[in-house]
Amino acid sequence: MGVCRAGRQACTLEHRWGACLGAVLPSREACNGADDDCNGQVDDGCECLPGAIRTCYASGVRDVGACQAGHQACGRDARWSPCYGALAPGQEVCDRVDNDCDGRVDEGIVMTCASLVPPARPQPTPVPVQPGRPVIR
Repeated sequence: MGVCRAGRQACTLEHRWGACLGAVLPSREACNGADDDCNGQVDDGCECLPGAIRTCYASGVRDVGACQAGHQACGRDARWSPCYGALAPGQEVCDRVDNDCDGRVDEGIVMTCASLVPPARPQPTPVPVQPGRPVIR
């Protein structure tokens, strides 16, 4: 099983067994794509093969709007590095880009502002006039 192999011994001229030659015994997993410990599982306990590179994403959002994939590398310790270069969802801003990566561009953007139009002058309120009576204000 795995890389393990039986060796061979020969009967010597002294009528004894000689050294075992060619045997490959179980060893610690080396995360090298082989079953080094001969338990039937290749690289068990390894997250990845050293030197491997894979795509990764921030917040589970994949290539929507401004969100983009990054990359992870497998280190000598057979563990994935942090995700580098991925762009995660951010706060939506008015820039023709889907910054929050929800598939909609510039939605819900509101900004307070001041009006440059002067306020309207108040109009006089009409007072009903009854015939024959003076208007007193």
